[in-house]
Amino acid sequence: MPDYSTLCRRQKSLAVQIPYRRASGPLNLLVDSTGIKFLGDGEWQARKHGPQGRRQWRKIHLAMDTATSDIRAVEFTPSRDGDSPVLPDLLEQIPRRRADRHRDRRWRL
Repeated sequence: MPDYSTLCRRQKSLAVQIPYRRASGPLNLLVDSTGIKFLGDGEWQARKHGPQGRRQWRKIHLAMDTATSDIRAVEFTPSRDGDSPVLPDLLEQIPRRRADRHRDRRWRL
């Protein structure tokens, strides 16, 4: 079993191929994003003791097939980036035409 430092070093060169399942009919996508904190105090600790230093966030943008709940596309961006500029990158990852696009109001096509 490799240790943590070996895994971290090798993850940069690891190529992961996820098989793509084709949808039988039109592909309806649900697109949304959320923030993930990766550095800094936890929410409870910051409320209890006050913020100590800067917290850093990343955004994960997901495109999900509404019929199967499969995640069809993923993008990670810095927290300062908006939602709309990432949409073309998400759509490029999906090798088929989409019937509808459902999104929250921050996404503009």
